[in-house]
Amino acid sequence: MMKKYISMAMVAIAAFTFSGCSNEDIQIDRNTVVSIQPSSVISPFKKQDNNELQTLADTKFKLRTTLLIYDKEGVLVESATEYLENYLSMMRKNINLPDGTYTMIAITNVVEKVGSNISREIWKIENTSTIGNLKIEYQEVDPNDEFIYQRAILGIGKQIVTIAPQKTEITIKPEPAGSLIRMVYKGIHKFETSDNITQLGMAIDIVPDRLSFDGNGNPISSTRKSSYPVLTSGPTPINYRYIDLFKTTSQSMNGIDERVTYFFAFPPTEGTINFRAVYTGKLKSPITCNLVNASEYEIMFDLTSANKIADVIPTIEEIKFN
Repeated sequence: MMKKYISMAMVAIAAFTFSGCSNEDIQIDRNTVVSIQPSSVISPFKKQDNNELQTLADTKFKLRTTLLIYDKEGVLVESATEYLENYLSMMRKNINLPDGTYTMIAITNVVEKVGSNISREIWKIENTSTIGNLKIEYQEVDPNDEFIYQRAILGIGKQIVTIAPQKTEITIKPEPAGSLIRMVYKGIHKFETSDNITQLGMAIDIVPDRLSFDGNGNPISSTRKSSYPVLTSGPTPINYRYIDLFKTTSQSMNGIDERVTYFFAFPPTEGTINFRAVYTGKLKSPITCNLVNASEYEIMFDLTSANKIADVIPTIEEIKFN
């Protein structure tokens, strides 16, 4: 009888010991609220008319806001996407994550969305399964398409977080991934007829149009070998991106006809970029600017006192605020 009791006790101890080992392997998920605040993407850009950057100006455009969460090995463990009405909205997601350290990447960009269908996008997010293969690429669109202007702003945010009992609320504030160039054309109307202007725009150096990410989630810009429009009026044909002025926003300010448009670009590796005015197929001499990330610049074409449109030399300067 004593042997029987001893045997039963050993079984009970073994069961208890096995149960204790298995409990140590159970992952405890924490309910974590992750908020993404897109307004931080456009907050560095102060010189705006009629809140044109905050609002998307058309109900067909949505602010695609994407959250990617990677574990310490750089493997995607959670993702979520919402389509917001404007930059002043916020994305909030409840995510259940085991305790540990994670890299969270937030991406904002504008898409054209009809129902559940994404009909157009400027930035394509690819290879999300591992952080070291993640990339975002510019999608070539018709250069006469109004979709490419201020809607081309790309926002990127990164935050490394540790999920623990005391860490349940996280806010990510993405920042602009490049520079914003505001182009202003004043007094165009008088030249549209007298100078028979059939083309007026801006040719811009090809700039980096791809972001890849290293194993730590840091973005690295590069330029793809893509086919862009070729302008041949110079000494040698050169590939440029082209913005057509006649597709831009027109308004009247202080009795002066004025057109405004935007261009968004990653700063080139060497820092400088050339802008060339194009008048009916003819290239003007370039103006050069040293772009700085998350900065805003203004190119001014002031035609109000010019006798001929070809005489106008555009100027560029960084917009600074105290």
